[in-house]
Amino acid sequence: MRTAVVVGTCLVSLSLFAACRNESTAPAATSNPVSSLTPVARVELAASGPSDGVPGDYWSVGLSLYDATGSELLNRQVTWALSDPAVAIIRATLWNQASVQGQRAGIVTITATVEGRSASARIVVLPLPSTQAMLWSPSSGVTLIGVLPGAASSVATAINDAGQVVGYSDIAGRSHAFLWSAATGMVDLGMLPSGDTARATGINQRGEVVGWSTTRGGARHAFSWSPGTGMVDLGTLNGDGSTVANGINDGGAVVGMSAGHAFRWSPATGMVRLTAPYESAVSEALAINNDGAIVGRNSGVGVFWSADGTPREVGLCTFAMYGGPEDCSNVAAAINRDGRVAATEAGHVFAWTSNFGEEDVVAGLTVSSNRATGINAQGQVAGYAYLSEVRARSFVWTRGLGTTDLGLPAGRISIVALAINSGGRVAGYVQ
Repeated sequence: MRTAVVVGTCLVSLSLFAACRNESTAPAATSNPVSSLTPVARVELAASGPSDGVPGDYWSVGLSLYDATGSELLNRQVTWALSDPAVAIIRATLWNQASVQGQRAGIVTITATVEGRSASARIVVLPLPSTQAMLWSPSSGVTLIGVLPGAASSVATAINDAGQVVGYSDIAGRSHAFLWSAATGMVDLGMLPSGDTARATGINQRGEVVGWSTTRGGARHAFSWSPGTGMVDLGTLNGDGSTVANGINDGGAVVGMSAGHAFRWSPATGMVRLTAPYESAVSEALAINNDGAIVGRNSGVGVFWSADGTPREVGLCTFAMYGGPEDCSNVAAAINRDGRVAATEAGHVFAWTSNFGEEDVVAGLTVSSNRATGINAQGQVAGYAYLSEVRARSFVWTRGLGTTDLGLPAGRISIVALAINSGGRVAGYVQ
């Protein structure tokens, strides 16, 4: 079994403490006690963290040192060791503390050694729960809608007002696009010729679906699907590169990204590139309403395209402020039939319209890690917030009523809302 060893040198005074120096060592390092200091007689170690900790979670490990009289000691060099660095790693040490992050399921022992005396603590890293597509409603809460036959996981990405849901379900490491309804259950939509992976990303009120599928050679091509046509390849801009479709309106207009450029597709025009505020940066169209208004992103700035294709930046952070592409962590994610836009800027969610700009600041679940994903005809905004690297909670915001936490089902660590319909039903996934 491999053992990881980290030596931390932490000298502490009443007025100042210095961060430990972390040094990975091949054989176990030895400590160098200072003879003038009171000898260490007892070492105690305790680990604190989530009881349901999974890979990606952090544990704080605290070390206490005592002399023969029971008085606590400071100013010692500490050697930290992990029994299995494949299960967990030491991210940092500070004074008598170590931060440990889980890497995979298993049990690991962390040991601290000071002046020849050691203490250990055990950390249990549980397996990540499987990802399961879900629906949420105010009346019934979270309902899991299952997986395709033979699949281990699923994600719901969009929902229409009839309650039809699309997404993808993974079978043997390959995604399969699905359409779900209460009447039919989950149905595999197939793939484009020679493809082995497909994901559905959008659905309109007529039950027409868009997404992407791999093709010969592994390139991604945007597709549309309907019961009458099956899966249709929408091609690419200029005939090369990869394409993904993200949204479709009730008239059958599709938006997405091809070779790094936002596009709009219709049966009459085919795939047409949308002009972005900053053309040299990546742009992507994410949603389109029935009036033909489109939202998306251009590098790190949110964009609204009017029906004639004229772009406008969304939010307070714009290219004009910086004279070029600046990553504002801004994206305009969804648009409803009235032209209200759900957007995110630097972890803050807001509702925006082209006439009035930012209209509502949406209260999320954290100070600065929220993200908007959907908006319905009533202006309700759905989204989620990361509480840590692997844990997320979701919300629905309603003007005048505030923010509703969707809760977390037992045995799950995350819930992610990705879309909301006019009835207030939310589609997404739990893990």
